[in-house]
Amino acid sequence: MNRIGTVHGRLFTTLGRLLIAGCVLFGRVRVSGEAW
Repeated sequence: MNRIGTVHGRLFTTLGRLLIAGCVLFGRVRVSGEAW
């Protein structure tokens, strides 16, 4: 149970970071596109 919880915690943390990074990159690309 403890190992599963740790794995899920790492998975959610990784997904959260990817989601934030994706939003930031998408926002920058969108702003750059509008600037063009």
